[in-house]
Amino acid sequence: MNSVKNIFISPLQFRFHWFVLIVIIKISVTTITIAQDFASEIPSHLSLCRGDCESYITPAENLIIHDSYSPDYRMPGYSVFYLIPRMFFNQSATLDIMVILQILLDSISAFLLCIAAIKLTGNRFAFLFCFLFYGIGCTISVYNKFILTESHSTDSIDPA
Repeated sequence: MNSVKNIFISPLQFRFHWFVLIVIIKISVTTITIAQDFASEIPSHLSLCRGDCESYITPAENLIIHDSYSPDYRMPGYSVFYLIPRMFFNQSATLDIMVILQILLDSISAFLLCIAAIKLTGNRFAFLFCFLFYGIGCTISVYNKFILTESHSTDSIDPA
């Protein structure tokens, strides 16, 4: 019981525990959204590709298949995240890997935000407040299933 109390009293000493808890929460939220039935333009187990998703994936697929990055009307940065695993896996598995990477990036982002809150304020309640509203909050986590450029950019801005 004392160790549980210490986790709340000094969260910085229990960083690993908090990070694991955030990862579990983010996976749970994403699992709930995956269980919802949405129509995807590209079939996959975990991911959902709708809207402008295909306009980011198609040029990367054309680069692999036809050696031509076309149509070229999107920023190519997102393709880097897609092309690296795509060199080793099929399209469906790569999209699933993208979801897993988005969950990890979301978890790291939430954890770093909590650490920043306690370091900036020197108050453990800032850590807990941040954990409750961003670590547990599903505002961004529900989009981890979707193949969107916004997922990476939102998670990358948070710890900055």
